[in-house]
Amino acid sequence: MNNKDNLDNDLDFDVKLQEILASYYKEKQEYLEKYYPTDIPNDVCKHALIQGIKFENSFKPRVHDFEPIMRCDEEELFIWTHTKDKETALVSLVSSNVKSQDFWKNIGVVIQLAYSYSRDFEHTMDLEYRWFYYFNPKKSIQEQQIFNISDIDKYGLLNGTILKLTDLYDLSQLLELLLRDDRAFTAMSTFFASMKVHYCCLICELGRSPYKKHLSHEPEIWERANVIADYETAIVQACRCVEALIGKPPKRENKGRLLEHKQKWIDEFGINPDDKFSKDDCSFLDFYYKPEFRKCIRSMQDAKAMAT
Repeated sequence: MNNKDNLDNDLDFDVKLQEILASYYKEKQEYLEKYYPTDIPNDVCKHALIQGIKFENSFKPRVHDFEPIMRCDEEELFIWTHTKDKETALVSLVSSNVKSQDFWKNIGVVIQLAYSYSRDFEHTMDLEYRWFYYFNPKKSIQEQQIFNISDIDKYGLLNGTILKLTDLYDLSQLLELLLRDDRAFTAMSTFFASMKVHYCCLICELGRSPYKKHLSHEPEIWERANVIADYETAIVQACRCVEALIGKPPKRENKGRLLEHKQKWIDEFGINPDDKFSKDDCSFLDFYYKPEFRKCIRSMQDAKAMAT
């Protein structure tokens, strides 16, 4: 056998190997699409662990208990005691109807916002849905088949804020408001985004006491280049929070509209917009109209428009 025959045999082997691999991967993909479809939620993947929140076991649950506690729109919430000597988890059973909605306001985000607001954003939580295929509450969490999760993510799967069940009950009025009222949801979600970009202590910033437990941090000259864009983004998101509730302020030349807008401040917030703003030598409304403040907002809005 000469070198040419050896080469031909090698090529034939490579071709056959590629055909075998292609057939294997095709069969594997067809199997996954049939038994592990990714158009979640669906018939085999409709339960989600709400990661980032868990409950202490003072109510004496038993291992594998899976009890309903709340229904909200297209979701039903359960508490699941998945493992001995571990906190109880929160699981959502989600209807496939959510896929036909223009915007699914899921209960995980609503709990996240309500809890953060109730704590004056001093403590927040970030919740994430972790989807189970063929969920069986009688199996441990380690035995569940979880969609799109890495080994690193598995390691932190049970991390989260520990609450009492009564804490969730205490949030019920806020939860109902956020589920029902889109204005409230938009306002709170944009303010939450603002606080994530640039945090400040609201209790100290808005309090009337001269004593401040957490003084505002003014950036040093070498820090400014790194934080100015974050400040601008946080300001814009905070302004969008207010505008979601009472609308954008009109031009000052339009006296009638301006009086209506001022009255909204009083009716909705209990704040007279002509009162002095403690952070500057001007009124609340004058500060909003300050050229440098409006320039910051316009520049961020222009950047957003260009991006879209």
